[in-house]
Amino acid sequence: MVAVVFAGALFFWKAHEKSGNTAKASVIKPLVAVETVRRQDMRSRIVLSGQTVAVAQMDIAPKYKGHIAQVAVELGQTVTAGQVLVVQDLQDIDLDIAQTSAALRQARAEAAETKAVFAADYQKAKADYERNLANYQRYESLQLAGAISREALDTARQQMVNAKAALDALQEQTMAGGVPAALESKQAALVKAQYNLEALKQQREDRILRAPRAGIIGYRQAEAGTFVQVGQNC
Repeated sequence: MVAVVFAGALFFWKAHEKSGNTAKASVIKPLVAVETVRRQDMRSRIVLSGQTVAVAQMDIAPKYKGHIAQVAVELGQTVTAGQVLVVQDLQDIDLDIAQTSAALRQARAEAAETKAVFAADYQKAKADYERNLANYQRYESLQLAGAISREALDTARQQMVNAKAALDALQEQTMAGGVPAALESKQAALVKAQYNLEALKQQREDRILRAPRAGIIGYRQAEAGTFVQVGQNC
């Protein structure tokens, strides 16, 4: 009786142990990470330390001293070649340009007037000579005929000589492309005024500081209203 009970108990314990192991096996699962596969670029990041160096560094400085009227850029701003950076006060140079422009117009008018006057004087001298020459030839015929005195003929001859001298003086100034002295002086004044005007326009342009090439503003010292010297970095 004891053996049967013991055998039954052993069978029950075996059956219970097997069912417990089966339950544990059903609960324990392997630890596997699941990831959805997607198409994307492979990236790698490398962190390095260093220092950037500009391709070129260009200092901007005025050619003329004066007050700054406008600063058109900020520190760190990207600019293109030819872009306006700083504008100096242009009021005085604009007045000089206006005055020189007026002087140029006056010189041009005076040169044209002198040329017209000379042409008129030349035509008048030529006409006077031709008239006095004809008058002398007529008097010469009359004197040969005894109609006038020798003194009258000499007077006509002198008038003809004087007219010829005046014409020759004007002709000498125009021969071989020559320019009359009075006209040459006016033309020289005209050329001088033209050069002065071009120089002033260039000076005005030089007072507008522009970027020599594309880049980034890495230094800014100028402010509107400040006075800068020649060659002072802005």
